[in-house]
Amino acid sequence: VVNEAMACGLPVLVSQAVGARYELVEHGRNGFLFDPTDDSDIEQAMVRMSHLDEAARKSMGDRSREIIQDWSPERFGRQMLAAIAAARDGGTAP
Repeated sequence: VVNEAMACGLPVLVSQAVGARYELVEHGRNGFLFDPTDDSDIEQAMVRMSHLDEAARKSMGDRSREIIQDWSPERFGRQMLAAIAAARDGGTAP
């Protein structure tokens, strides 16, 4: 869902427990991270996002779109094939 939202040019709210956060979320630049075990942290992230003006949300969404361009289905496919080849050959993926 994070990838799809970003591809649509939206700012994102993402749990700190999501592995993709390292590659996809620049806290404060294209969205906000929150602690999924802390209700008040989730609430604060939602309130913070809701208080952004239209220009700030658009800027964050534009940054999301820029970031996600590096994570295309083609890239996924290439990496999947490399992993399969590495497993088949007993080596490690590049």
